[in-house]
Amino acid sequence: MENKVEKQRTILLTGATNGIGRIVAEKLAAEGHTLLLVGRKEWKGEELITELEQKTGNTELHFYQADLSLLQEIETLAESVARDYGQLDALINNAGAVYSSRVWTEEHLERTFALNYLGVFYLTELLLPLLRESSDGRIVNVSSAAHALSKMNFQNLQGEQKYNGLKQYGLAKLSLLLYTYDLSQRLRHENIKVNALHPGNISTGFGLNNKNAFYRGLNKFTSMFGDSPEEGADLEVSLASGARGSQVTGKYFTKKGITSSSSDSYSTANQRRLREISEELVYHYAGRELQKEA
Repeated sequence: MENKVEKQRTILLTGATNGIGRIVAEKLAAEGHTLLLVGRKEWKGEELITELEQKTGNTELHFYQADLSLLQEIETLAESVARDYGQLDALINNAGAVYSSRVWTEEHLERTFALNYLGVFYLTELLLPLLRESSDGRIVNVSSAAHALSKMNFQNLQGEQKYNGLKQYGLAKLSLLLYTYDLSQRLRHENIKVNALHPGNISTGFGLNNKNAFYRGLNKFTSMFGDSPEEGADLEVSLASGARGSQVTGKYFTKKGITSSSSDSYSTANQRRLREISEELVYHYAGRELQKEA
């Protein structure tokens, strides 16, 4: 295969069946990697694998069904991956969505916060043992420039005081950056690099789950004037499998390269507090205490 890289890696990609995730999946499949593709709908996963096998010739493609806003399904996913594979070389936390109104999950967590942040936190923590088995582990968190729309408010993590769809999405993506920087420091002496990125202002159907004229208008605008989805996908791929993510850790990338995120995202006090709250939420809703570092 012409695009095959010298070293094949085992990579888990969430949000693989739609939008930019689908483009990332095709690019990684063309490079010859073993892919663990995660999505909510089984039929979409089967359709994706058939398409990628035909396009790339890669048969090391495996689909896992999970709703990543539900902690119990995340736990089942992590257990399945650990049973099937002894090692992960990269985890791309690509799945995300915005909700114009406050929606509760079956576990009574606010869905925007659960999907865009808390689920990422839980999945990553559960998969760390597999990533530690790699000599070159990578964690890639897909954040957003929308993180700058919000200030950290621990009294409104789940829209308890006031809900605004875009600001709630921004708060979740800000939380993801705080976690990225905190985790990179926790793993600084290990062979795991942790970075985040903004894929660009792109139109991939994002927000169209809402029957809302604003999000439909935004999607139309970005389709006409926004960034290329391929550029964002290339950034994810390079951080997960290329030289770009091999040495750098604890950074925020855009198409321009390493970029500063909002000042709020660098608060070490907020990073520590968010980790404590996240661990408490996981224990409360999933009934599982996460393993602490020595």
